Amino acid sequence: MKRSTSRILTTHVGSLIRPDTLQDFLRARQGGKTVDQRAYDKCLTDSVAAVVRRQAEAGIDVVSDGEFGKSISWSQYVIERLSGFERRPIKPGANPFARGADRTRFAEFYAELDARETPATVSESICVGPIAYTGQAALQRDIDNFTAALGEVKVEEGFLPVAAPASVIPDRKNEYYKSDEECLQAIADAMRTEYRMIVEAGFILQLDDARTAVTYDRMVPPASFQDYRTWVARHVEILNHHVNFDDDHDYLDAVVQTFSHAKPQVGWSAHAFGRCDVATLQRKYDLPLMTTAYSTCLDLATGAGIGASSTLIAYNSSVTLTATLGSSCLAWSPNFASASRPRDCWIVADASR
Repeated sequence: MKRSTSRILTTHVGSLIRPDTLQDFLRARQGGKTVDQRAYDKCLTDSVAAVVRRQAEAGIDVVSDGEFGKSISWSQYVIERLSGFERRPIKPGANPFARGADRTRFAEFYAELDARETPATVSESICVGPIAYTGQAALQRDIDNFTAALGEVKVEEGFLPVAAPASVIPDRKNEYYKSDEECLQAIADAMRTEYRMIVEAGFILQLDDARTAVTYDRMVPPASFQDYRTWVARHVEILNHHVNFDDDHDYLDAVVQTFSHAKPQVGWSAHAFGRCDVATLQRKYDLPLMTTAYSTCLDLATGAGIGASSTLIAYNSSVTLTATLGSSCLAWSPNFASASRPRDCWIVADASR
């Protein structure tokens, strides 16, 4: 990102008003109608070119594509770029967007507003299968349109706004993963593809996370402010982790198997826990620097002892990791729930750096 060294560079939030012609296509698609794909693609390309030109003419230095390629909303668009979700009509009186402290305090205002405007969200998103990123073609189309539009104007930089993990499909429901935390991690892993494609295209990556602010209105009360801060800290931790690309030199990929010294546990893998950065592990678990370099999971128990077959890992080489967790490793695997409590447990991983 360029700095305002000689003057203050100007920009804006990202989303801009769609032209009527483009909105006609979007309404038709949202209504389940068939549209002429070639006509829509041309309209989208022309609309992006026009809005980029308008920004340049207005003196904006750092411009966006107006988010024109998103056919739903700034956060719900992801439903078209992730697998594992299905849409269901929201039952009467159950719209999650009708909740919140503001709506309680200013009920008369919202009653008038709701009577005048139809709620923008009428369907809810349910996770019913494994989440993966499937929007490469749509994102590449947006990147290509934006690149072409930038080639016709003189501006400082371009940015593409996308949803942060916490704001991806807000108020989603989980019917597939064992926990909401696991579902969130899967979303973050999938969205990392989108984030990286934008960065590698040479654009500024803007992560929109209005959900972080809105959650306070939804959560407190009955929850406490500390509960909210804990929620925010966890989501920021996940966000920071998934935008730290840096050629992945500080990350270890690992497939982990837990077992007791008496009886190996089969059928469980911790690969879903993903990648962990060294700094986060050292800070969170107060582990020595040399051992955290070999840690592979954010869910290690406090005070875990980690050993490695080598103290130095060359790039693209392998190392065997062993972590002694003691009885706390019961939290790692559902297989332990029905087994006798093992006295010692280990995690063994073959990792590549």
